[in-house]
Amino acid sequence: MLIPQHFGCLLFDRRSSRYLPFDHECTAILRDLLRIGVDEVMAAAEARDDRARVGFIASLDSRGFFTVDGFLAATAL
Repeated sequence: MLIPQHFGCLLFDRRSSRYLPFDHECTAILRDLLRIGVDEVMAAAEARDDRARVGFIASLDSRGFFTVDGFLAATAL
């Protein structure tokens, strides 16, 4: 569950029952991952040589935040 907040958003992790806070920049990435998927978002980040964005997406992937079809496993409120 992606919950908008004044600072960005909270992402609820159902596996741990924890809310993870993210700033506006990360929230924009999370929304893109919901809308267009990890492959396109990662390709755009790699094309711009945006290491921070690539690292953020890789971190989410290693923690199992994506569905098998490559989208963020969440719903936006």
